[in-house]
Amino acid sequence: DLVRTVQEMRYQGLASFVPGNSSHVPPLNFDQWMGNCSLLIRYMRDYRANVTDEIIAIANSNKSTSATTLGLYILLACLAAGISILVGLLVGWSIDAPWRSMLRMKDRLFLRLTDENKRYAIVSQFVPGEFLAMMGLRNLFELQLGSCILKRASVLCVEIRNFTRLSERMAPQQTFQFLSLWLQECGPIIRRHGGFTEKFRGNGLTAIFHDPNDSLDAGLELLEAVQNRNKESANASLQIDTGVAIHTGDLMLGTVGDQVRMDTAIISEALSIALQVSSLTIRYQASLLVTRETFMVLNIEGITARFLGESGVQGLHIHPQVYEVLRPSDEGRLDTLNEFLQAVKLHQEGNFSSAADLYRSVLQADPSDAVARIRLQLAERREWVDIIS
Repeated sequence: DLVRTVQEMRYQGLASFVPGNSSHVPPLNFDQWMGNCSLLIRYMRDYRANVTDEIIAIANSNKSTSATTLGLYILLACLAAGISILVGLLVGWSIDAPWRSMLRMKDRLFLRLTDENKRYAIVSQFVPGEFLAMMGLRNLFELQLGSCILKRASVLCVEIRNFTRLSERMAPQQTFQFLSLWLQECGPIIRRHGGFTEKFRGNGLTAIFHDPNDSLDAGLELLEAVQNRNKESANASLQIDTGVAIHTGDLMLGTVGDQVRMDTAIISEALSIALQVSSLTIRYQASLLVTRETFMVLNIEGITARFLGESGVQGLHIHPQVYEVLRPSDEGRLDTLNEFLQAVKLHQEGNFSSAADLYRSVLQADPSDAVARIRLQLAERREWVDIIS
């Protein structure tokens, strides 16, 4: 029975127990394999028990038995016990070795996946997931060089307007740390309102929003955060003067570069307009400016704004119409709001003399209104568009 069972297991593919070619035999499933192993061990146990019983019976018999016969039975009993132990060890090794190999493989795979996840997380900091979503991609692996898509969105530009003056008071390393800390405050605010940072631009950044209202909310919170930071600052010379500009238009988002170095980019007139309006925050000493394209799609409930007219850069054909969003801290401009709006209306209609008189009245009430001063100069020159040289 023992020999027959071993032969059956041999032809069923357990070549690790009995050498032989079993490639023609279909592989056993786990239950069949374990059943045959158990059967083999049981046969070995029974054989050992039978031999032991024979030896005991011979020892108890009154018949004379030669020492050679008794020694042979003892040898057979030891051989049966040894084979039983060997079979048990082989069965245990055959189960334990693959299992340990699988555990080692799992550990190596886990470490490799952990390392790959860390790398992916680092790369994702350079390519925002929101950018991939706007491109219609699921992950970085689908990003191709030269891929692009046209989307309508709002561009928010924020910059430190007194950055040059601040950097003169700090060492280069301090300037870098100061700017990095400020940008770390901006990022969470932008993400909280559904936007993502498209590019860090020296002393500022540009962010993209699907909803213009979200971009406005983010801009207002950014200004509030700067105001709170300045109040808590012990050094008055390091206070930040921030300007925010928002424009809404069609954006061409994509990737540029070569096979070795690739970067995300926005190539559109909308971005140029947003950056142009951002520079106007310095000229007009305004905290938050939005273009007409943004203002017309905003939910203006609870918003106080004034129309500033058209502005442009010399040599460019783009003359965006700009609105200034006023905050409670703009007390002087809020007090002269109606008078200023009437002056701009007369100015736009070509009544330069009456508009100039109203601008002067606004400046008497609020001498710090840089926009009223610039509009007065335009009215005196009988011009409407504020061209920046």
